[in-house]
Amino acid sequence: MDRIKWEDKNRQHYLYIDLSHTDRTELVNIMKNASQEINESHLDDIIVITNVKDISFDKSVTKAFAEVSKTNKDHIALSAIYGAGPWVKVAIEAVGKMVDRDFYVFKSENDLKRWLNEQ
Repeated sequence: MDRIKWEDKNRQHYLYIDLSHTDRTELVNIMKNASQEINESHLDDIIVITNVKDISFDKSVTKAFAEVSKTNKDHIALSAIYGAGPWVKVAIEAVGKMVDRDFYVFKSENDLKRWLNEQ
């Protein structure tokens, strides 16, 4: 399964990252690979959509998420995350405050899609 996928729609660059059902080590590796792809793309208007269903945040995941988020800040137009339970949502929002980024967090992919269509 491809965990990182690019798509261009309506002159907009989308990066889909699937972190669902991964252990901490795999999750951190996927995030680092996505970060590298973002930096190598030389794009400055990327919409990142991330599936975090059934992941757990611990210190290592929080640290990696913060590092990647800070490193790629200038390349990202919008970050939307779905599949987050209440604790993961709190952790993601805390990381956003630490790195001065807005993460739009949704319970389901359908909620995210509805919200994106309204933007």
